[in-house]
Order: sequence, then C-alpha cells, then structure tokens
Amino acid sequence: MISRKYHLLRQLTYVILALSFSCIVMQAAEKQLEEKHTLMLADFEDPMQASRFIPMRNNPQKLTHVSDPALVISGKGSGCWYVPPEGPGEHQWPRANYILPENQRNWDLYDQLEVDIYNPLNRDSRFGFEVYDTNNGKYSCYTRNVPPGHSTFVWSIPDNMRGCIPIRFMLATAKPVEEYTLYLDNIRLTTSRKLFMQRVDRQIIRLQGDWQQSLWAKAGMLKEFEQFHQELNELKNSTAP
Repeated sequence: MISRKYHLLRQLTYVILALSFSCIVMQAAEKQLEEKHTLMLADFEDPMQASRFIPMRNNPQKLTHVSDPALVISGKGSGCWYVPPEGPGEHQWPRANYILPENQRNWDLYDQLEVDIYNPLNRDSRFGFEVYDTNNGKYSCYTRNVPPGHSTFVWSIPDNMRGCIPIRFMLATAKPVEEYTLYLDNIRLTTSRKLFMQRVDRQIIRLQGDWQQSLWAKAGMLKEFEQFHQELNELKNSTAP
C-alpha cells in the first residue's frame, strides 16, 4: 500500500512539475516572443537561389528565375515553376530538389511553412512539396489547390516532425492534368507567439489526459517542456528577420 501511494505521489509530482513549467514557458513566450518570427529559405532575390532547385534525374522540370515586375511577387525576383501535363515515367511527377544548408535545418523552432504564390490563370492550379530528413523520413503535402491571383500557401509543420533534421525540400506535383505555371516567392518558416503557445497547449492537454502513464513517460513529457524553453530562448536570441 505504501509503495503504491509512493508511486502515485511521484506521478502527481511529475504532473505538477510539468504543468508548472508549462506555465513558466507560456508566460515567457507572452513577454519575449515577437508577434511573428521568420526564417527565410528562399526569397529569389537573385538567380542563384532558383538554380539551387535541381530537377530529378530523367525529369526536365526546374525552377527558373524571373525579374519581370509584372510577375515578381516581392523584391527583385521570384521563382517560376512550370508544370507540364502528365507524361510517361518521371513526367508523372514534376519535381525539383532543394538541399537545405546547415543554417536552415532546425525546424523545431517553427510551426508553419509559408510560400507566397502568384497564379496567373483564371482557374485553380496545384502546388505541393515533400520534406526529407536525415533518417529518410518523408513529410508530404500533396497537392493543394492554389486560387487565381496572389495568395499565401500555409502548411502546418506536423508534431511528428519535431526532433527530426530536414535536409531536403522538394517541389512536387502529382500527375498534373493540364500544364500551368506558378510564381513562387518568400519560401519561409514562421512561428508566432500565438502558434508557439498553441503548441504548448497541445502538450498540456496530452499531459492532463495521460497522467497515469509510467514515470518514464512522465519524465519524457517534462523534458519536452524543457525543450520548449530552450526553443524560446533560441528564437529570442536569433538574428533572423
């Protein structure tokens, strides 16, 4: 009986510690985190950025650079992504591969990937991509409608991607029926005070719902809140715009 009470007491201690620590993290986020924080992956201000999107073998598709003011979304240039109609073999999947440099591989600090898009057609087009990590994990966004005109494409970074190290970002379109062109700009990772705190909230709900887990699991949750605190400090000290 004493052993069981001691075990439950330790479990509740972990719950209290985790909840207390989460409150500290949320209060710190409220005071320290900017309304929106961004890490730019590609803004296509020069042609070199577009040239880093390499077509896959036997697939002629590539991203090109445009500087025509009528097509540029912002700044000096945008990326032009031409998608031909579906063809045989690799032509079923137009793709272009971007190897992420070292300073763009910590996605744990962010909650969304955003892309500014200009669709010059008077109908919806399609946009999609894949992200690969160092363990050959794949995280796909196939393929979503893009309305005519200017819009911002937003993808929420999934929780199961936390702790992974992304190494490749690949534009990918699944079996296009008709040809079309999209103009892309400002491919970026973002977070905000609101999104960061929503992520902490999800962990609190998970903790409250699973308070009878093993002590090892409870200790793991406490470690997650310590990780939140570390991420918050990294964002606060970051020089990214």
